Amino acid sequence: SMLKISKSKIDAEILIAEDNRDPAEEIFAIQIGEQAWRRNLEFQLADNKRRVDRAEAKAKAAYELEKAKQVQKLKHLEAEQKLLESYEMLKFEEKECERIQIQYEGEAKAK
Repeated sequence: SMLKISKSKIDAEILIAEDNRDPAEEIFAIQIGEQAWRRNLEFQLADNKRRVDRAEAKAKAAYELEKAKQVQKLKHLEAEQKLLESYEMLKFEEKECERIQIQYEGEAKAK
């Protein structure tokens, strides 16, 4: 068929063109291909590095936030502890005052 002839004719022309290609041109084409491949790899590496850096920054921010929350909680607990100690001290002093007053009143009656 006509199609088959033209296809084999085109294939033959391609083969002739490939045979006639200058080795320097072929080397150049290979180098261009390698450069493109290398650029693509470098781009992927840079992209991966950006992603890793972003993930690290997010993780660090989350850690710092959690740490700040824990520090706040701790300060809160320490403040509560101090208040409790002050309250217990006041209760103790109140009891001590009552005891002294009872003792004083007892001595006053004895006189």
